[in-house]
Amino acid sequence: MSNHTPGPWAINADFTGQVKTYHPHDTANEKWIADCNPEDANIIAAAPELLSALKYWFDSKADPKVLAEKARAAIAKAEGYEVPS
Repeated sequence: MSNHTPGPWAINADFTGQVKTYHPHDTANEKWIADCNPEDANIIAAAPELLSALKYWFDSKADPKVLAEKARAAIAKAEGYEVPS
C-alpha cells in the first residue's frame, strides 16, 4: 500500500476571476492535494483525521471518550464546521 501525504490538511481558497477555487493542502509542506469545490475540499481535508479516528477505533485499548472526541472533530471538519476544541 502506498503512503499518503501526512496530515494535518487544511483548505486555502483563491479567487481566479469570478471563480473561487479550494485547495486542500498539507499544512506542514504547503503541498496542494487537489483543486475542488468547497464540499469536496472539506472531506478531502478531513481525510487524515478520519483515518486516525478509524485506526484508533480498531485499537483494542481505545478509550471510548477519546474515540468519540476524535470522531466528532473529524466529522465536523469533513462537514465544513469549525472543529470543536
